[in-house]
Amino acid sequence: MRNALFAATMAALTTGCGGSEEIWVFYISPAADPVSEQAIAHNFNGAQPYAGQTTTGDWTNTMTTTGSDTIQFAQIVKVKGADDAFLIMGGMAIPGQKAGGVFTFSWDDASQETDREQHTTGYFNEDFTSTTSTTTISMDLSGGTAAGTASSQRVQVQRFTESDTWDTNSTGTSSQISPSNYLEYPDGGFVSNDPTLADCSGDCFYEVTNTTSTTNAFTAEKTKYSDEDVMNTVGGATNPS
Repeated sequence: MRNALFAATMAALTTGCGGSEEIWVFYISPAADPVSEQAIAHNFNGAQPYAGQTTTGDWTNTMTTTGSDTIQFAQIVKVKGADDAFLIMGGMAIPGQKAGGVFTFSWDDASQETDREQHTTGYFNEDFTSTTSTTTISMDLSGGTAAGTASSQRVQVQRFTESDTWDTNSTGTSSQISPSNYLEYPDGGFVSNDPTLADCSGDCFYEVTNTTSTTNAFTAEKTKYSDEDVMNTVGGATNPS
């Protein structure tokens, strides 16, 4: 159930010409197989992203997952001007805009974290992580029925940085990063950050970006209800599993 503050905000937004509330029921198909990608960036001299190993044999393993549709109720709150709206579904409030007759509801949830150690001599190592999760739902609201897609994408960037050279006698530390997890030299040599050698152009770094995307197709029908009390009753309801 939405909290009172958000409900009051929606009431204020929809006051006057152009505001409306609609309750829709969604039939959401199982997600297609997720698409995952990885990208590597770095500045280690002469190194390249690790190619990994491939094996072949007489057996091929294939796994396919199918499932039933999911039923979900949602409220669409159109604000003044009718080209802006909020989709309230599953405890989420997603803002949307209309373009070319199609509403696109989208939200980015982002966070960043940096963990840095630095010695008085100037040596440092730093781990940086950035995570962004994007939810996007597109549909045409002009009629009583709609078809569209719901997609989610998660992008995580991890960047590991360290001084290229330093005096280990002063710091008492060896290298704190592990480029060999992702990088290799063309001859198969081991990639590391040697404190006594210029391994990189500037401070050494490698950056790993992992992207995972999933998409669900859905159909939707507008109900005859728009009352807030009705949405409070059905908003959390779904089909048995």
